[in-house]
Amino acid sequence: MKTKLSYLLLLSFINIFFIQSQDLEIGSPVNLTECFQFPIEGFDLTLNDGNALNVLSPNTFSVYYFDNQADSNNNSIFNAISTPTNYSNGSFALAQVWVNVVENVNESNFGNSTFLLISIDVPVANNPGLTSLLGNFYVNDCDAGDTFDLTQLNANVIGSQSGNFNITYFESLTDANNNQNEIVNPESFPINPQNGSVQKFSLVVRIEFDDANLCFDITEFELNTYQQQEDDVEIIDLQVCSGSSGQVFVDLDDALVINNLDLPLIPGFTEFTIIDNAGNDISFSNFENQVVLNSYNPLTVEVSYVVGLSVLGSSFDNCTLTEIFIVFPSYTPQVQDITDIIACSAENEEAIFDLTKNNALAIGDQTGNFTISYHFTLADANAGTNSGLDPTAFPLNDFEQFLFLRIENTDGTECFSVGFFFLQDADHLIAFQPENTDFCFGIDEDNLTIDLTIFDSDVKGSQDDIDLLVAYFQEDVRIDTPSAFTINNANTTITAILSLENFISCFGEVSFDVSLNSIPVISNLLDLEVCTDFDFSTTFDLSLNIPEAVGNQVVDFGVFFFNLLEEAENNENSLQEQGIDIENYLVDSLVETIFVRIQNENSESCFSTSSFDLNSFSSEANDLENITECLDSETGIALFDLSDIPNFVTSSSENLAQLSVNVFTASDELVDIDVLYEATSSETLQIEVTNTANPTCVEFTSVFLEVPNPNDENCTLGITTEEGLGLEVYPNPFANTLNISFQQPIQQVNIYNIQGKIISKISGNSLEFLDVSNLSSGVYLIQFSSSELSVT
Repeated sequence: MKTKLSYLLLLSFINIFFIQSQDLEIGSPVNLTECFQFPIEGFDLTLNDGNALNVLSPNTFSVYYFDNQADSNNNSIFNAISTPTNYSNGSFALAQVWVNVVENVNESNFGNSTFLLISIDVPVANNPGLTSLLGNFYVNDCDAGDTFDLTQLNANVIGSQSGNFNITYFESLTDANNNQNEIVNPESFPINPQNGSVQKFSLVVRIEFDDANLCFDITEFELNTYQQQEDDVEIIDLQVCSGSSGQVFVDLDDALVINNLDLPLIPGFTEFTIIDNAGNDISFSNFENQVVLNSYNPLTVEVSYVVGLSVLGSSFDNCTLTEIFIVFPSYTPQVQDITDIIACSAENEEAIFDLTKNNALAIGDQTGNFTISYHFTLADANAGTNSGLDPTAFPLNDFEQFLFLRIENTDGTECFSVGFFFLQDADHLIAFQPENTDFCFGIDEDNLTIDLTIFDSDVKGSQDDIDLLVAYFQEDVRIDTPSAFTINNANTTITAILSLENFISCFGEVSFDVSLNSIPVISNLLDLEVCTDFDFSTTFDLSLNIPEAVGNQVVDFGVFFFNLLEEAENNENSLQEQGIDIENYLVDSLVETIFVRIQNENSESCFSTSSFDLNSFSSEANDLENITECLDSETGIALFDLSDIPNFVTSSSENLAQLSVNVFTASDELVDIDVLYEATSSETLQIEVTNTANPTCVEFTSVFLEVPNPNDENCTLGITTEEGLGLEVYPNPFANTLNISFQQPIQQVNIYNIQGKIISKISGNSLEFLDVSNLSSGVYLIQFSSSELSVT
């Protein structure tokens, strides 16, 4: 890193003033001193702008610099220095510059002065390190002791420069720039091995001439050191074993035991050189760490591994170490064959086995020195431990025993293989009770042919791996064809005899019953229907389908109900099992499917399943409020709008879509609710609400039509002047717009044709006019409604 230090020095004793005009007095510029490494580097002359202006305003006066006195005295502005912020005369020699302060509006009014440019040569701090791929500099020491001599780097820092220099080292840029806290003994820079095998130090070197420390240069570098510790990497000899093919697969990396996990070994830079027993280099080109050997001669291997100090992937930036180890290949014997050993002991005596019967089988045609041992557990066999038993006379205290055989290379005990075999005292053969001996047959069938050999595995139990025979008998008569045995009775007793193929006299015996059970048939199921409200408060009696399912079958059957077919088939989570009252079963949807399982009480594996639907048909009829209309003063008739009755008798429009609503008079005449209903006096209309999918599901309600006495104060609204309640409608007749004036806010307007059929409904908060431009010519009845009154 290059550092340039600039100083502005006041050397008043050599300042020279040339005053061209006595009308303008300017300030005194100072001499400029700069430290330069190259003569082309420039001065910033404008540092003297403020000194020259002194008390003059920079808004009124301008400052110009000249490289000769004549142009300055003549105020030749066009010859002024063009780049005063970076001025250089191209040499380190002392230079003189003139400065003019000129009034902007009157260039003849100016003053001038002069000052010196002093250049000081600066030494270059050449970096003592190498350049890394990342662009930084480093110094490596692969055999570091407790200290490192930094002064050996001085010559690299100086390079080809001549002169007397002062070189110092620091641990930070700030200290180097300020020349403080320098490393006191650079020839013995401390490296503490307790801080790790690999250490990195960020250092700064500063160079200056020994006759002046005003100008200097600094540069940064890294000092990377490696102090090899005994426990960093351990190189061990390899005892390797052949595979089943006889070839030896060697992973040479196994010889490097990395104890220091913080050691930055560079992957991919570890190299192995293989030397055979004749001293020949048998390494391969493009050699990899995985090696295949076809002989069992020891090999010498030279390993080179790289400790990374600065840049991973660049070997010359790091430390390479070389060591030697030996590879000892050995043949791994295989267990070529092994057999189970069976004995039939006398009653109440232990069976004695000769395990060495398996020795020759295990070795087979393999040649070499082998050791065979026997173990109780696989872990002991793999470890080669706990083999202290007499293989020629092994007593069996139980009716069966697993043993493990280990065969190993006597010259390389790490090379071994393991096999296992089974010991059995045939006198202890046990015939186990079979499971699932129930069979199902059709209710119209008289017999069933079954395969008794399906019970072989149950009878053998865990002894199934040995050569065992199972024979079946009925009433002491051997069944010749057990795979096609016909059963005629509900329960038949079968005896199974378990014996060894080569020891028929040693056997076990068990008897069991084979049961026949009929498969019930679901005779019939009824889909159940109920009428309910939209809250589904009505229940179903599922038990109605129990006699339907059983029909005229006389065997004891159980009937169970389920929500899912899978549960019915697996006999899991029945409604009865959940404690649900099947005689009062509550639903939450219009249609629900119930699954039925009917099974033989003697065997739940004999069953049938089917299903039926629960259909709910909803209807509802809410109570309605009275409707009040006044008699027309001229006709003596009150007109009622009944078109909204369907919306009020049901809770929602979704419910209404499933219903049919009809209105009847007291004399059971059907009322057309889309036409204004005429009444001369109060009366009650009956309302019938029917489910369209099931007309038997009907609800009833009624509505009272109230016709007040004509003298009732609420009926004066028929007057169209302010003498009544102030309803005015104009103009009449009308064309496009109808104006409304009423003492209460109009919220609903219904327009009827002369036949009384509603043709338009208009709603709002306070209607004052109606757009009726869409009506054709004719006579219309208009009903106006506020929150309290209705007037036609």
